[in-house]
Amino acid sequence: MFSLKTLPFLLLLHVQISKAFPVSSKEKNTKIVQNN
Repeated sequence: MFSLKTLPFLLLLHVQISKAFPVSSKEKNTKIVQNN
C-alpha cells in the first residue's frame, strides 16, 4: 500500500503522465479510483 508521504509524489507523477497521454488519462483515472 502507498504511504501518505509518497501519495503527493504519485499524484504529481500521475498528472505528468496524464499530460503526456491525454487520450488515455480518463481510463487511468477510472483505474486509480477502482484501485483505491
